[in-house]
Amino acid sequence: TYGPSPDFFRDKILAFTTETRKIIKSNFGIFDKFTGDGFLCYFNSHLCNQFGKDYYKQFILACNEIMEFSDAFFSEWVKSIRKLPPNSSGLTIGVDSGIVKFRDLDNHLFAIGDAIVWANRMSKDKKKGEIIFNNIPYHKIISEQTNLKFETIESMTKGGESFTAYKLLK
Repeated sequence: TYGPSPDFFRDKILAFTTETRKIIKSNFGIFDKFTGDGFLCYFNSHLCNQFGKDYYKQFILACNEIMEFSDAFFSEWVKSIRKLPPNSSGLTIGVDSGIVKFRDLDNHLFAIGDAIVWANRMSKDKKKGEIIFNNIPYHKIISEQTNLKFETIESMTKGGESFTAYKLLK
């Protein structure tokens, strides 16, 4: 409603999703779906191991590429928006790890798992450009990639449950 036309919004979303999918695929990840205001993707050990890659390293590479792309993309996009939201427009990435179960229901693929729910919670109400890790992937990544720096943050689910998360510092 704040852009020049519905076609403009559609074209921007399609361009954003197309480039994001390319970045994820080039880093041996799996793009699941666009959710209306975000997207789901997965990096798994089985697929990355087939190509001699570590899925955590590939994920970090993909995050950095996606953030670099999205910063420039949204900076240009907002020039055409009539009314900017308070936090402006941009991308936040929520990270969790765990088992995701897939189910085909009448040719519609469902991905189900706590990691999906918590990855979403990691990104809600955060600022654009942030990559927020849940506890388990945070401890895994710092044990393997000691060059990364994090800030501990306190957050809360929409139901009022508080939790600790970790923001990747640039």
